[in-house]
Amino acid sequence: SALGSPLAGAITGPGRRDLIIGAVKWNNNDTGKIVLLREQSTMITSANAASISEYITGDTTGLRFGTSNYLWYRDGANNPVLCVGAFIANANQGKVFLYENIQNKAFSGTSVNADAILIPDTAGEFFGMSLTGTT
Repeated sequence: SALGSPLAGAITGPGRRDLIIGAVKWNNNDTGKIVLLREQSTMITSANAASISEYITGDTTGLRFGTSNYLWYRDGANNPVLCVGAFIANANQGKVFLYENIQNKAFSGTSVNADAILIPDTAGEFFGMSLTGTT
């Protein structure tokens, strides 16, 4: 599935150790998918990995949803915004999907369920290839 950028942090609550992993070539058509692994007391193994049910998939073939992931602490550490890049969307124009209040939201569905989608003005920007910042 060509793993994308992993992201560790307090995704589901302050002090938590969660992990988001992007699988940019999920479904063999570059649709992409991100998976949320919540902090838990048991290790994830090949035997229980199939039971992971918290994920968001890209909604379009060739999106490469999950290429980059970033937690933006816009208004403090208690409400991070999950930012997910998809750099080859729209003829390499790229997109960044924003998911607000993720601590209290079901982590499922497709990328169209994002709270906001950022799209640049021109093609060929590869917007969302890399996400980083400061808090």
